[in-house]
Amino acid sequence: MRTDREGMEDVYRRVPAFLQNLALSGYGLHTRLTRYNGRFYRLLEELQARDVWPGERTTDFLQSRLQGFVQHAAATVPYYRELFDDLRIDPRDIRTLDDLARLPVLDRSVVRERADAFLSSAVAPADRLEKFTSGTTGAGLRYVTTTDAIREQWAVWWRFRRWHGIRPRTKCAMFRSALLVPLEQTSPPFWRINHAAQEIFFSGNHMSPRYLPFYVDEMNRRRPPWIHGFGSTVTALASFIIESGCALDYPVRWITLGSEQVYPHKIETIERAFGVRPLHLYGMTEAAANISEAPDGKLYVDEDFAAVEFLEKPGESSFEVIGTNLSNPAFPLLRYRVGDMALADGSRGANGRRIVARLEGRSDDYIIRPDGSRLGRLDILFRRMVNIREAQLHQQRIGAVTIRIVRERGYSEKDEDALLAVARKHIGADTTVALDYVDRIELSPSGKLRHVISELDEGRL
Repeated sequence: MRTDREGMEDVYRRVPAFLQNLALSGYGLHTRLTRYNGRFYRLLEELQARDVWPGERTTDFLQSRLQGFVQHAAATVPYYRELFDDLRIDPRDIRTLDDLARLPVLDRSVVRERADAFLSSAVAPADRLEKFTSGTTGAGLRYVTTTDAIREQWAVWWRFRRWHGIRPRTKCAMFRSALLVPLEQTSPPFWRINHAAQEIFFSGNHMSPRYLPFYVDEMNRRRPPWIHGFGSTVTALASFIIESGCALDYPVRWITLGSEQVYPHKIETIERAFGVRPLHLYGMTEAAANISEAPDGKLYVDEDFAAVEFLEKPGESSFEVIGTNLSNPAFPLLRYRVGDMALADGSRGANGRRIVARLEGRSDDYIIRPDGSRLGRLDILFRRMVNIREAQLHQQRIGAVTIRIVRERGYSEKDEDALLAVARKHIGADTTVALDYVDRIELSPSGKLRHVISELDEGRL
């Protein structure tokens, strides 16, 4: 059975580009009126006021928020009511980050298998917003959140942007994974416009030497001072600019990156192409952890937003990131394993926020399409695939991709058909997609599961 969302996406793909721009702008206006309202700006002002707090006040705020959240979870969430009873722990005894260590680390697989057990009875079904995300294993996760939780998360992200002088409605060139430009399109425009937010969404699926000159021409025409997106897509554009000599003729003021690990040599490529060093923001839709780069160039834990722990792993120089999503009362996650690593030495800034020396998130290769386009960040294929435990794309030759899959017990022919359909949509009908069902997927030497592995020179990071 097709969903309303799928039907709307089909209609979107069939209409002309100017109507797609109108639809995107309408969605942008709706977002501006509902998300960025008075409540959002009050949250943003409160967050900015905390920037000048002394360390002791920051710690007190985190502990107070943590205590209330843990007690809320224990009283209203079936999973935690059972957990505290089994462990014979009084929730009121969990007061600090150190106290949290009395609870077990929560694996994503448990949340996926028992999603309904994490729903808080204190949040009415009508106030829950269903969301999907993918993680470090490629497995889809269904969870719920609230409108206020989304506003607070975006307020944290806009605090980071404001630190660097970026303001709402600053003209922005967006490089993300949303399929706003139909994959079968072979002539410009390879971008769509959200006029309500002054965002130019450049297709992440047409980034080949054949099409990228059009990207540069459009950027020179519109002159967005801000570039935002995945490190893989921004790096692909930067590499093209350097190799082709097809440069921007105006100054870029800001480049912000998120969601992916970007190695130093890629940062150098971006800085060389655009003349500005990219800024980093680390977060995830589950809101279990957030780390922001400040104007001094250091990465700081957003202590007032989520309770973040760094757990030492035997034989590793970095620490595992474990988070508690203090902003989402509808679906509490206590000590949630997010799947990333960080190097944190325990030092703090004047406001008491811990400093992170290095983040080690996900890094993937590219899938190469027959037209030469490099597709990065393809975890979007698996966001709604809740019956897949692990997944990985593997490419040995152009025109063919194999998806390795570790199935959950509930996986069926319906899931297979849905995966093949979404793969054709995002990779293209001119690329053969084969499914390879396996018992396990080999991890990288660092212990991570990479979503994309390429045997092609042009596909490797």
